[in-house]
Amino acid sequence: MTKQISHASSLTSLLLLLFFPIAQGEEVVMAFGHSIAPYSFPDTGKGLELEIIGESLAYHGHILKPVFYPLVRVPRAFESKLVDAAMTDLGRDLSAKGAFYGNPAVIYENVLFSLAERNLKVSTPIDLMNLSMVAFQGATKRYPAWAEAAKKNGHYFETAQQHLQSKMLLTGRVDLVLSDRSIFKYFLRDALKEGEIQPSIDVHSVFTEDPMNYRPLFHSQKIRDDFNEGLTQLISTGRLQELYDYYTN
Repeated sequence: MTKQISHASSLTSLLLLLFFPIAQGEEVVMAFGHSIAPYSFPDTGKGLELEIIGESLAYHGHILKPVFYPLVRVPRAFESKLVDAAMTDLGRDLSAKGAFYGNPAVIYENVLFSLAERNLKVSTPIDLMNLSMVAFQGATKRYPAWAEAAKKNGHYFETAQQHLQSKMLLTGRVDLVLSDRSIFKYFLRDALKEGEIQPSIDVHSVFTEDPMNYRPLFHSQKIRDDFNEGLTQLISTGRLQELYDYYTN
């Protein structure tokens, strides 16, 4: 009797495999910006955003294959279908180009930084009068009023080399830096010479952020859905917070 039940169970399992095969994951080629510490490190394939997205995709068996571009070219690579997905659209809505947007993997908190000794008061774009500011690539699209106010005086520019921003602020080459908190904090540590005391930095939280502006985008709706499910799992298990603590503390 036991053998008969075992045989029937094996037959049922075989039929289930035939009619409902185990889903196979796909390789997902995804565009990321060059060296956006602590979010991505091309040399090691590690970083907060890379690991969150990679683990979220792996929940359904997908394998993340990151490729790195200058930040401004990330949405172009997606639009040209050179990649399956992209970390950002840099403020452009690419839904019409076949983009399926996922939930935010990381929240970039963009603020303005200045040296406290300058005692700058910044709360509206008009306060940028006669001040110089360096920002990340794509900031003009995300914060047009602020960029245009700075441009009127010819003191605004953007750079993909965000490691230079903190150095420029420390040496007085610019009055303000527009950057994500975690990125600026990471590079500020690198900019200080060994044993040098960090100067007091003022943080101007002048932007009203919509977290949904920082969503990854996919050409495949199914992979987007799988990613969202995986991300939800990372959040519910506390794994997402573990990764944040590791990379930002």
